[in-house]
Amino acid sequence: MIISLAFIVFTYVVYSLNIGCHDDLCSICHFDYYIYNSKSCLTICPTMYELRNNTCYAQSSTNLLSMPFYYFTSFEKKTYKGFSHPSNESFSHPSQESPFPTKERGFYFNSTSRLVSDIEYVLAPEISLAFFIKPEDFGTVLEVSNNETTHFKVEVVTNGIQAVLSLVNSSMPEIIKESSITCGFVFKSWGAFSFKSSQLSNNITLIAGCNKKVTILNMEFRQDFNLSMFIGASNGNSSFKGFLYHLKLENSYQNDYDISAYPDSCDSGYFVDNECYKCDSNCQSWPWCIRNDSCSICYSSNCSYCSGYLFTECTECTNGTIPGNPPGCTLGLNCLEGSGTFACSLCNASYTLIDGLCLITPYNYNLTDPSFLIKFDDFQEIYGGIFIAGSNMTTYGPFNNPEGDDPIPAKNRGLYFTGSSYLQANQEIMLNYQFTLSIWVLNTNKGRLWYRSRFEIWSNSIFNIGITNYESTTLYSPTLYKETLNSWVLQTFNVDFFNGTLSVVYYLNQEKIEALSHEGAAFYDINSVTYIGRDNYGNYLTGFVYAIGLWQRIIFPTDFYQNYLCGPGKYHNCLWSCGFYNYYDTYNKRYTYCNSSCTDGCSQWGTCKKCIYPECDTCNDFYADCTIINSNPCLDGFYLTDYHTCCNPICKNCFGPWFQCLSCVQNYYLLGFHCVETCPEGFTIIDNYCSPKANPFLSLNLNILSNNITETVSNYVFTLGKYEIISSTYDINNPIPMPQRGLYFTKNSYLAGPKFNISHNFTFVLWIKVRLIFH
Repeated sequence: MIISLAFIVFTYVVYSLNIGCHDDLCSICHFDYYIYNSKSCLTICPTMYELRNNTCYAQSSTNLLSMPFYYFTSFEKKTYKGFSHPSNESFSHPSQESPFPTKERGFYFNSTSRLVSDIEYVLAPEISLAFFIKPEDFGTVLEVSNNETTHFKVEVVTNGIQAVLSLVNSSMPEIIKESSITCGFVFKSWGAFSFKSSQLSNNITLIAGCNKKVTILNMEFRQDFNLSMFIGASNGNSSFKGFLYHLKLENSYQNDYDISAYPDSCDSGYFVDNECYKCDSNCQSWPWCIRNDSCSICYSSNCSYCSGYLFTECTECTNGTIPGNPPGCTLGLNCLEGSGTFACSLCNASYTLIDGLCLITPYNYNLTDPSFLIKFDDFQEIYGGIFIAGSNMTTYGPFNNPEGDDPIPAKNRGLYFTGSSYLQANQEIMLNYQFTLSIWVLNTNKGRLWYRSRFEIWSNSIFNIGITNYESTTLYSPTLYKETLNSWVLQTFNVDFFNGTLSVVYYLNQEKIEALSHEGAAFYDINSVTYIGRDNYGNYLTGFVYAIGLWQRIIFPTDFYQNYLCGPGKYHNCLWSCGFYNYYDTYNKRYTYCNSSCTDGCSQWGTCKKCIYPECDTCNDFYADCTIINSNPCLDGFYLTDYHTCCNPICKNCFGPWFQCLSCVQNYYLLGFHCVETCPEGFTIIDNYCSPKANPFLSLNLNILSNNITETVSNYVFTLGKYEIISSTYDINNPIPMPQRGLYFTKNSYLAGPKFNISHNFTFVLWIKVRLIFH
């Protein structure tokens, strides 16, 4: 019977393993199987894996697909990144068998549209998929299948966007089961979705980016032969309808695998020109128009033939256009004469010719020095001669009757923007076609950091830029950004134009975060108000701005760091990284809260004054000499010392409030950082300081029998209980002498000693044996 039971247990263990595994760790496979991540035994290694010593090893990259559809613009082509039109026609072919590229919104799919992979793939048991999509109707988004089995599919269904895997039963391989996981969505709305699978030796888990997880026991994913992959449906008539902006697929499990994007929200049949406009009903619908004055699908309305949407993809101009040369087929904005769209030789009146472009003259234009370079570390009526605080230039902080819309100066942090305060330029700050803007900021919200109508920046590094061709201006935003709350960051924006292409690169400190590139357009600034800390729509900044610089050319963040801010190698380490109602305690090297009465912050303890000395009523900056002196600058409970500090009345000098004295007034002695009238036991007075003695001030031996117990250092006498003499009649207050064990104490007994003064810092050592009695 025992043998039979052992056989049953052994059989269960074997059949709970994945197919082909020889042990429960799947570290050894049966013949003709290959080890995959010590989780599965496969008959074929997945794509982007190589076979060595009967093991499938991942290559340096396991990426299968990286499809940024929004970058692709050529509708006359037939293939994109290894995926092709199913009939080898162009993407714009009216049969609609394939999707076609749209302007700014990725590929657009109809129910009959699909892309077919040029090669075949083997999916691994563990995969990671992410995509950004705007569905308009149900159907398949991605599929890996043959005529018999769909191994993997992503589809838009009634209750959401669903990922489906065909799984094999580990005990009975002939049983195949489809398992799925679903995330909700909204039709005609952009959304980011991700799905992953995680294989173990006895289960597989499906994970969705919408915080869902499904684990299926005794099942595994296996694809034992190469298969085609389809973006859209394999059968060509059940694809989803809508936009696919970006898709990527990894043949391995990736911890962080998602997509962030900010595409235009226009629906199919609409074009973008600052907002969405519907194409004329007489225009073709595959692909549709990209402007409102014609049904043209070319970048330029003067272009008679193009292969795609880009400026450079125009190959023929309309007869009679000036200058009549592709790709632009017209003169540039504000241009009277020239040889091309961005090669002007004569501008309209009031415009300046700069590098072939006709621009409004940039502010303080030169190619060597910055147009302005401002540190907000002093108190000015007009910062840098350009920016005024709030709406009234006669009010500003901290001494000139500041109002609610005036930023507040904060020591070693520049200006504090409260969520209702801002700076406004008192003159036109026109930007060049190429420029660098650097701002040193610590933001606590996602408010507006810089605003001009053609170039605006949020504090979390999102930006909008107006990109202009000779016909219209479109506002572009980045597809990626990085949160920067509660830490000092130097945001640097480089806007450039070269060979007909505008580019925007921005840096957080010296890390390159985003690059935007757009052909056939340049940056043309227009008259606009300039704000720091707000925009025209009620979005305000909360946080600190320490410095800002503008160059009408390209510079790199390193130049700003090393030549202007804290100095070489220091980066932002010279600034305080605390809140507005804190200051930096240089003695304790920590941030400390201001007194609660300091509604406009503080720069040191004991006072709400902002200058280097508390008695200064006004000064030009935090470190400058006084311009007006106040005889009573300290808060209640403090007084002004000869050392220009506000201290507790018994402190002669201090480094903070209350028990943080550096020296004491007459008849007091410094004990640590406290001022006391008498030095405690164990200390001696030396130059008005309480200096500790080397030995303990009290040492008491209780292993003796005596009427009185005298300790051996200070000769203090301790009595047993209430009486000095041990009487023959036992008193309940008396501890009981015990040979070689000292005194035995009950709950009522004690030793009584004289009064003495001990330090606020002391060490007490006691050698005891405790008997615990529980009731």
